[in-house]
Amino acid sequence: MSGCRDGAKPSSSSTIPLNKLIEDCQMHEIFFEKLINLSIDLKNARRALEKIIRNMLGSGPGAYGGVKKSEAVFKTHKFLKCIQKYDNFIVQIIQSSDLTFVSYLKLDGFKQEWFIHVEPVDIGKILAKNIFGDAKSFLLVSSSLSINNSYEFIKWNLGLQKYRKLEITSYSQYCNNVALDLLIPREMPVFDSKNTAPFIARLSEMIVKIAVKKPQKMMVLFNSVERMTSVYKLVNENLAAAGIKCFYQRGEMLSENVIRYLKSDGACVILGSQGLMDFTDICDESIDTLVIEKLPFPFFEDPRIAVRKKKAAADGLSEFEEYMLPKTLLKIKQTIGRIGEKNGKGLLVIADSKLINARYLGDVLNALPLYNTYYTFEEYWRDNN
Repeated sequence: MSGCRDGAKPSSSSTIPLNKLIEDCQMHEIFFEKLINLSIDLKNARRALEKIIRNMLGSGPGAYGGVKKSEAVFKTHKFLKCIQKYDNFIVQIIQSSDLTFVSYLKLDGFKQEWFIHVEPVDIGKILAKNIFGDAKSFLLVSSSLSINNSYEFIKWNLGLQKYRKLEITSYSQYCNNVALDLLIPREMPVFDSKNTAPFIARLSEMIVKIAVKKPQKMMVLFNSVERMTSVYKLVNENLAAAGIKCFYQRGEMLSENVIRYLKSDGACVILGSQGLMDFTDICDESIDTLVIEKLPFPFFEDPRIAVRKKKAAADGLSEFEEYMLPKTLLKIKQTIGRIGEKNGKGLLVIADSKLINARYLGDVLNALPLYNTYYTFEEYWRDNN
């Protein structure tokens, strides 16, 4: 089992202070000790319930707690099955050596609580066995299935390499409906994980500048909860002075108050985590400007990604070009669905200046339905004001 932190890239071992490393090790040791103790308690509870059921079955007719014997036996047996299920689950996590699944500890960045997660490494095998195997035909519909008109990555993910297919591309219709401009601000400093202050300060200035000049609905997505909180502290007062509401994500989902405000005519800025990319309760037409602070590349230290990279390599795929990059591009394509068609004009900002000189810039530009690409906000404002 591995550990990963939600919303923050884990530091390398060489940069973790010794006392922090010891503290983390002690915390994980306590966690597993509690997990093992819980498993022991569940086993003891199982034995006690089994004894109770045997006594019930061996006794004469009567009532238990005001209910009939048959009903009491049924409810007790049902509870026993539930305990068995959780006990087996915990044992599987502690002793798991099944390479088809990855189990890990995850720290919720909002609740500051640790959770156990178990995920399949190869979802394609599960889909092939339980869904696609018995289907004569099936239809997959999405605006984010292909990368540069190629479906190879999604086919590999879903285990569909051997299936015959009919591909109908209608992405151009989306391009015609939404005029999407891309801004990659050259003035943004290159992100430095050891000194994030310059990046946070410049990003905050840019958010306020765009929001004041273009007072509509803006969403800013962060890879880190800590950076999101820091930016909120810097922009909130300035936006309020301009009459623009600023909200930031305080839990896994947006509050009802934020959803209602999105449906109003007032200008606002919403700061959230990358998890909001998959938040289905936001109407597409609500967001006019979408800012992504950094390209949402998977964290290399993420235990899920580490295992799936090994699988990609075993299948003959290039780790970056054929796994990490396509996965990121699909995530961006899903994200731009948040930019709406209400006024026929949307702006996507990727505040990652490293992208300008990156060898994969062409892949990013070709993967998105873009009309114009700008490298300063002044250039964008000149053409759209």
